[in-house]
Amino acid sequence: MAEDFETAAQQLVEEYGLSMPPVHGTEQARQKYREYLERHRLSEDLVAPIIQQAAIRPEMRAQLLLGLIEALKSEDKRYLAVFLDLLRASLPGVNVNQLIGRISHSINTDLAALGFSIPEFFAGVYPIGTINAQCEIYDGLPLVLIDQGCCEMIEAAAVAFLSERNDTEKAELLIAILEDYFINRNCPDSSVADHPSVKWASGIVPALVTAAEEFVIAHELGHLVLGHLSETRFSLEIGGRQPVEVLETTLREEYLADVWAIRALVLRARKQADENSLFLSCWGVQFFLLIALLLEAVAVAHQIPISDQHPAAGDRIYLLEVALDVLGASEESGSARRFKKVIREVCVLLQVADRMPPMLSRELNRNAVEVFTDLGIEYKQIPYLLGFV
Repeated sequence: MAEDFETAAQQLVEEYGLSMPPVHGTEQARQKYREYLERHRLSEDLVAPIIQQAAIRPEMRAQLLLGLIEALKSEDKRYLAVFLDLLRASLPGVNVNQLIGRISHSINTDLAALGFSIPEFFAGVYPIGTINAQCEIYDGLPLVLIDQGCCEMIEAAAVAFLSERNDTEKAELLIAILEDYFINRNCPDSSVADHPSVKWASGIVPALVTAAEEFVIAHELGHLVLGHLSETRFSLEIGGRQPVEVLETTLREEYLADVWAIRALVLRARKQADENSLFLSCWGVQFFLLIALLLEAVAVAHQIPISDQHPAAGDRIYLLEVALDVLGASEESGSARRFKKVIREVCVLLQVADRMPPMLSRELNRNAVEVFTDLGIEYKQIPYLLGFV
């Protein structure tokens, strides 16, 4: 069946002149990544397993097929390519690293066309133990290590949020998924978040998931481009898991990488023909950082120590919102308010303090000005930042 679909898919690619996303990274770079895993007594099959076919319900496949049929009726080749690629990804033999490689190739190619100089890198899964990514250098090659549960948690959160459950039901589901990950160490399973109300055929779920994953990768590329490659290592420990050695960064460098990634993704979106590109890029960044805030709430409630290098999620969200204001993209953040309501419900259920970013922070405004100055971003058109020049 998989062979028959691949043959039919190739015919569609040729007939419609589609540009399907290739996978980023040379074979030499991929081999270094595998050697890095072996050095830590791991393998690609173990950390980036084949996508579980049992998790892809017949109803989901049917809706994706309906989406493909609708895309065939339209004249939007990009829209058609997205659904064709989604159906390909649901076939046996596709692992998480292949999906990450496609996203990495798209980002790398688009940013290079905009004049960004991205060093060679390879992005792949690694069991860090938190919903995030880190950088490491192995044999001279920068590795973007994406936590084993990161992509799965983003998808589970997107499916839960985009369902028609009420906010309490969404909050309870997200808490259960994260507790299972941090306490029982079971990788998040997006299929448990599925619901008859989820509109798979619309393409909104994969679009939001991809946008959030793009920010995860772009943030790490920001570190590489900005030269945050210290020779010192940081031992990342999460709730009793095996420590992971990664490149050490400062809070200032984390803010710089955030804003670098946001600006890069905004510029990229504005060059794309799809009128929804800017909305999705901005929404993806916010969605991921709100998931980080959700993670913090669960960790606090269960007293799970996370020795992370990133600033508090609320502070990162504050700087994100300031950056979107500076970049003239603040109107693209409306959907974040709905997800914030779910996060507030999570805090209530877990009986932890509301973790939303402050309404106004002089310290974070000062940090924002310093970051914009370092990145050469003009910010003086924003009145509330003028006092920190």
